[in-house]
Amino acid sequence: MDTSIALICCFSNMIIYFILHQLVGVCYEYGTGVGKDEVEAVKYYRMAADQGDADAQNNLGETWIRV
Repeated sequence: MDTSIALICCFSNMIIYFILHQLVGVCYEYGTGVGKDEVEAVKYYRMAADQGDADAQNNLGETWIRV
């Protein structure tokens, strides 16, 4: 496999990984498909925020204020 293709695949997987953490956090924050649990939402927002997701960083701050 070409090195550039491998890097693109790796980078794409990293982006998908923190987007999924962000989305799971949203589900917990609003109780969509799971029981509403803002503490759990903060956990998932932090995972995505630690990976550089700006939306997760914003949601983390907003949710943290309420928890």
